[in-house]
Amino acid sequence: MSIKLKLYKTISIILTLCILLGIFSYSFSVFAIDDTEMDNNFIEKKELYTNQRLNDLIAGEDYVEDEIIVSSKVDTAEDVLEELTNSYGLSDKYCLSSCVGDSTSTSTSDDVTYVMSLEEGSATVPEIITDLEKNEDIIYAQPNFIYETAEEVDSYLSISNSEFKSYENSQKAMFNSLNFTWSETGGADIKVAVIDTGIDLAHPALNGALWSENGVYGYNTSDPNNITEITMENSNSYTNSHGTHVAGIIAMQQNSEEYTLKGIAPGVKIVDLQASYEDGYFTTVALIAAVEQAQLLGVDIVNMSLGGSMYDYAWNITCNHAARDMVIVAAAGNSSSNNTASYPAAFSSVIGVMAYGGSADPSLYKDVTNNESFLSKNYPSSDKQILAEFSNYDVRGRYYDIVAPGVNICSANAGGRGNANERFNGYIFKSGTSMASPIVAAAAALYIGEHPSATPSQVRYALKNCGSNKNVYTYKHLMNETSSAYVSNQLDISRL
Repeated sequence: MSIKLKLYKTISIILTLCILLGIFSYSFSVFAIDDTEMDNNFIEKKELYTNQRLNDLIAGEDYVEDEIIVSSKVDTAEDVLEELTNSYGLSDKYCLSSCVGDSTSTSTSDDVTYVMSLEEGSATVPEIITDLEKNEDIIYAQPNFIYETAEEVDSYLSISNSEFKSYENSQKAMFNSLNFTWSETGGADIKVAVIDTGIDLAHPALNGALWSENGVYGYNTSDPNNITEITMENSNSYTNSHGTHVAGIIAMQQNSEEYTLKGIAPGVKIVDLQASYEDGYFTTVALIAAVEQAQLLGVDIVNMSLGGSMYDYAWNITCNHAARDMVIVAAAGNSSSNNTASYPAAFSSVIGVMAYGGSADPSLYKDVTNNESFLSKNYPSSDKQILAEFSNYDVRGRYYDIVAPGVNICSANAGGRGNANERFNGYIFKSGTSMASPIVAAAAALYIGEHPSATPSQVRYALKNCGSNKNVYTYKHLMNETSSAYVSNQLDISRL
């Protein structure tokens, strides 16, 4: 055999081996579920505000007007702080995360993040951030964004709250659409953090559903520089009824003749993490502190029925790290928008939840005589569910992952007790993707209860695929006004 022929044969064998190794490598990568993949989904620093329209944001409405979040490497932090003070008139308000010498930090990063305060009369937040993005010693600089809950108000789909409320007339139709067998111990001892506006801890429907340790039921992170314990003594510090309603959806207890409604997973233990300040709004830094607190407490699942339209790099990093240890679920928002991102639901590490229920045709309800018949229209037994008219949705599956009931969800009402019959105001109906998100969080708890060794990544995979054979359609699609307006993956608990 000639030397040239031997060379060709050797090259051929080498090429064949390379191809085979490539195929096997590809096959393994397709089927592997790797949490580290989330680290590769961050937007590069230079792209942070390309589509952000930073100068179009409104101070005091979209972001805290006199604060900037700045992150740098630990070894350059002192120089950066000095420059921020001398060049921009910024003062160090407090260290947010990865603080030097902080033994309680959950981060292993060598970065340090500060919240900086602007002096009156200095440049604006957008002007300073635009300038700081050119500084190579700064990893990122961004506003302290403001977020709000994803509850829908004044919808024509609103139901009467003046009737007695029971499982039969206030929940059954919605429960039937979830396709599962309810158990009073469902999700037993799974810890679910409700990052929200605070919870009415004294509400009878939540008696037995709350996590506590040494008299502490959670933490208030609205001021990350002064995180305080939540106890029964200050349990009325919630800013509105939203957090109580969310907690009830997950874990309400049937504990008396007056309180007969059910939570999806009544065996869980709810951790109260109040991140809202007095008017019920949230900030980036308060939410970061809440997620980190959930990590410290060893929480299994976090629910956030809140959001905003601004991409938030600092919060994305926090969620990305936390998702290694827990499942994070969030509401997709209520702007009736297709393929529009709402955060944190649109973060790759978060399960984003859309809402179904109801109809865009008011005539459907003309023969409704009571709540039970109203709800049967919201959640028809035909199992062809309709996307809620207010819900953000995502036909391409880029931002959101699953769709769950979110119209006229009956749950605990903060402060709603003391009347002759508490089924009048002990419960209340609310609508929004805020209500759909905790249903998915509860479903995650049921799954972990049945699969205690499941990793957060495996739980996310199960949620993203449990309803892959079920589509939820928009009203326009059902009226043949469009051919593609539907979303896939309706929550089916039986297939988890």
